[in-house]
Amino acid sequence: MNIIKEFKESIDTDAPDIFQEAAILHSISFLLGRYFEFDFTPTKLNLWFILAGAPGITRKSTISKYNDIVIQQCLRNYFGRQQKPVQEIEDLLNLTNIQQGSKEGVIDKIVLAHNKGLNHMTVCDSEFGETILKAFKAGDYAHGINTLYSRLYYGEPYVMDLSMRTESSKKQLPRRIPEGMYVTMLSAMQEPYLYLHREMIQQGLLRRILLIYIKTTDMKMENWKSPITRFHKREETKLKTLANKISQFMWFFDKLYVDSGKMLNIEVVPAAKNMVTFQARKADERVRNDPSLFNLVKQSQWEYALKLSALYAINRGEWNPETAKLQMINIDVQQAFGFVTRINKNLEEVIDSLDIKRKVMEVDETIERILSLIKRKGEVGYPYSKLLMNCGLRANQLKSILETLVIRGQIKLVDTNYVYIE
Repeated sequence: MNIIKEFKESIDTDAPDIFQEAAILHSISFLLGRYFEFDFTPTKLNLWFILAGAPGITRKSTISKYNDIVIQQCLRNYFGRQQKPVQEIEDLLNLTNIQQGSKEGVIDKIVLAHNKGLNHMTVCDSEFGETILKAFKAGDYAHGINTLYSRLYYGEPYVMDLSMRTESSKKQLPRRIPEGMYVTMLSAMQEPYLYLHREMIQQGLLRRILLIYIKTTDMKMENWKSPITRFHKREETKLKTLANKISQFMWFFDKLYVDSGKMLNIEVVPAAKNMVTFQARKADERVRNDPSLFNLVKQSQWEYALKLSALYAINRGEWNPETAKLQMINIDVQQAFGFVTRINKNLEEVIDSLDIKRKVMEVDETIERILSLIKRKGEVGYPYSKLLMNCGLRANQLKSILETLVIRGQIKLVDTNYVYIE
């Protein structure tokens, strides 16, 4: 069986091939990867992907919908086989999916899912860029969610201590997530420079997520498909058929897992292990010789290559049916590093341009804000002294912006007031 090949053949879209492959790899990771472990490292097979690109053009939502169809059909089959009522199945489906929310809300949902017997969840946030911004903004409702997500990535326990300043709060226990949760991610954001800066990349969470960025220029019109035919019923039928096949493997692995009481082993042939070790050594050597931000990001990619190698092995479907012992071979490692190489094609440009584009964007926003202040004053105009007092800028910064707006012909100086030109 080749799940990736069948997935791509089931859909009719001009979404980038790397997005298509990422989506079904995520599905394999979430549905099947949770049953397997390596015997030489605690690394789990949970993938965390962010699909990034311009809205509307790069088909992020289309790909997310395909991913949802496969996962939800598999889970309906899985829970249905346990003879759960329809409404309970729908409630469980909702619990497996983490979208946007406060840190408290996310923890409460995880605890509720765990109490219902679920230890596997996925983060599907279509505006993950906004979540990242809030997570790094002190005082915001989502501040600290980056630490929570880092713990979820590794399946580590987490305790959130609550304020005890009031009598009612003294009765509350700290919020906790249990150890051993298996969480994956397939989220999305628009252009990375709208949200990210260098400090965020240096922080641990964003080096544990593979950012898959597609430039608008990568979307060639010769590959264009009409949006009218998108999500055709025929595609949904094919995807559900694929999901039904994946469900068979879920039940098989689930039974072996329950019967043995332990995770299923991934047997890595020595040559494959040596390939991963060699690449990990190269990445460490590279970042020590040149500690650039891009090299820092690449340094942690060997772990993803290891996860992906095992998932490509699962995709091949070649395991011992008696023991479900999975063998990871050279071709799996080659495919994994090939996938990572395709991601890095655009990633270096994204990271190198983060500060530059962010600063340009901030300058443009400031200019528009000053113009808006002057426009509101109408024909009377805005006195320079009051503008300087209210704009939050230094005198030299404000003068530079005002000179730019005068040159553009958007404002004029009348006595000491700046007036908007209709």
